[in-house]
Amino acid sequence: MASNGKRLGLSAADFGLLIGAAGPSTDAWEAGMSKPRVEALKAIASLRHIGRREVAGRLSQLVRSKSRNGGAIHAFQPKARRSPGVSATR
Repeated sequence: MASNGKRLGLSAADFGLLIGAAGPSTDAWEAGMSKPRVEALKAIASLRHIGRREVAGRLSQLVRSKSRNGGAIHAFQPKARRSPGVSATR
């Protein structure tokens, strides 16, 4: 997995976005702490036969699609900082 991500120039978060998994999951797989599910393995295998340009296209398509549907993309949006003394609830 790491070799696929490295070959394609992807961060763990971007690699996870492409295969439908969270970045920490991909880190755990690479560290041997857990194993990917069958769906993720199929998605990983599909990345073996594509290049950087196609990956960039798929990523931008995923980002556009999620932003149109109101889905949060944590890999691309930094967490907002709260001022001290401000309650998290409104």
